[in-house]
Amino acid sequence: MNASCALQHFCDIHGPQILLCTEARTYVHDSNDNDDEDLKTFYSQYIKSENPQGKVECKSCTLSSDHVLVSSIDSVNHMLYISSPSTPNQELFKDTRNACVRSLNVE
Repeated sequence: MNASCALQHFCDIHGPQILLCTEARTYVHDSNDNDDEDLKTFYSQYIKSENPQGKVECKSCTLSSDHVLVSSIDSVNHMLYISSPSTPNQELFKDTRNACVRSLNVE
């Protein structure tokens, strides 16, 4: 089962915002491969990805001034969990953004 988790909030200035999005990826580590270049390239798409919500300078719309990227590896289930303010997966971002708008706009 695929799932994602997002931390969202409603900003009085910018409206519904996604602060952090966690997604799961299949991860198989090759024990013979000591070169982490592929992994660095993989992570760089999260670090370099522009926030599709637009550039937000509001303190309440960001977790920190630095770009947050957290990853966890579940070696038993061969899963990689990546948490970042944005995702290069546009379909996931769109679905998460729609869920954010729906959940935070209910009065």
